[in-house]
Amino acid sequence: YRYSEAGAETDVGTATCGSQFTDGTTNVQFTIGGNGSVTGGDAYSFMAWKGATDANTQKTLQFQQDADTLTVGAGETLELKGQTSSTSPTIVNHAGAGTEGYSIISAGGTIDFNGVDFDEMGGTGQTIGVDLQAGTTVTEFSGLNFDNYASAETTAAYVGVVDSVISANSTFTALVFDNTTSNAVYNVNLLDTTTCTNEWLFQSSGTLGGATNGETNDNDDGDGSCGSSNNGALQWEDTVFVYITAGTYNNLEIHPGSIDHILGTAGGQTITSQGYAEVGDGTTTGTARADTYDTLFDIQDNFLIDTNATFIASSASSLSVAANWTNNGTFNANSGTVEFDDASKTTILAGATTFYNFLSTAAGNTLNFTAS
Repeated sequence: YRYSEAGAETDVGTATCGSQFTDGTTNVQFTIGGNGSVTGGDAYSFMAWKGATDANTQKTLQFQQDADTLTVGAGETLELKGQTSSTSPTIVNHAGAGTEGYSIISAGGTIDFNGVDFDEMGGTGQTIGVDLQAGTTVTEFSGLNFDNYASAETTAAYVGVVDSVISANSTFTALVFDNTTSNAVYNVNLLDTTTCTNEWLFQSSGTLGGATNGETNDNDDGDGSCGSSNNGALQWEDTVFVYITAGTYNNLEIHPGSIDHILGTAGGQTITSQGYAEVGDGTTTGTARADTYDTLFDIQDNFLIDTNATFIASSASSLSVAANWTNNGTFNANSGTVEFDDASKTTILAGATTFYNFLSTAAGNTLNFTAS
C-alpha cells in the first residue's frame, strides 16, 4: 500500500520476496528479503519524501527488526541529508532502542551523507554500522553524529571501510563519535591492509573520536608505519594539526616539527604578535600555515622563517610585518599579500623570497634588500 501525507491508502500491487517491486505511479522501488518466505504478521515499511523542500523539518528513518540492513548496490545512491547534525538533522534509528540495531551496507554504491544523526546502529552479530565495501564512492560524509552502538560485538565500529574506497585524499568535517552504551570499540575500522596511497582526515569530537582520542580509537594497520605522522590511512586532526588560537601574543614562536601548525581555528580570525614571530627552530622540518582558515597575521616586529621550516600564506588575508623579514626556509606566497606597514621602523629583507603581492604604503617607510 501507498500512503499519502494525508493518510490516504492506495493498493499498489503485490510484492514477491527476493524480487524488486516498482510502484508504477511514483517509480519507488524496493526488494523484500526473507530468504524466499515471510512469516505471518511481518510488516515492512518503506518511506520516501518526493521533492521535499522543507529542509528545516526533521525526518526520521527507523528500522524495525534486530539486525536489519539497508544495502546500496552498484549503480545506486543513498542520499541522507539534514540541515546539520545538531539542527534539524535526518534521524536514523531503531524501534528497539537500546537492544536492537541495524547496518547500512554500501556494496559498490554511492554514499552521500550530511546532517544525519545515526543512533542505535549494530544489531546482533553486526560489527559495522556503515559498511563501505569495495567499489563504493563517497560523495560526502560530514556533519554526522554516531552514538549508542546496540550490540556488544568484539570489533564493533560505527564505520568500516576497505582501503580501495580511500581512493583520494579527503577531509570529513563535523563528525561526532560518542559511546554512551560503551559497546562501540572503534570509531572507524580499516577492514583490510592499507597501501598508504591516500588518506582520509576526520575532524571530529565526542567520547570515541574527540580532539584527543580520534586516533586512539580507530583500527588501522598503517598506524606506526606509514601515512602522515605515521598514523596510517585514517587520520585525525589531533594528530595531523596543532591549532594556534586567535588572539594577541607578546612574541610568537611556532615550532611545528612533524605536525603542521594551523593559524586560527575558524574563519575571520586575527593573530597578532606585539613583538617578533618566528617559524621553526633552525633544525626541525615543519610547516605553519595561515591558508586553512585565511587567518590575518599581524607581526609588529621581526618575522623569521628559520632553516627547514615552511610558512604557507593565506590568499585571502594579509600578512603584515612591521620590521625585518628573514627567510632562511621556505615561504609559499599562494596569491596573498605581504604588507610592510610601520613607517617608524627600517625594514631589512634577507633571504631569497618570492612574493605574490608586495605592499609598502606607509609614508617614510625604508626598505633595505640584502643580497641572497
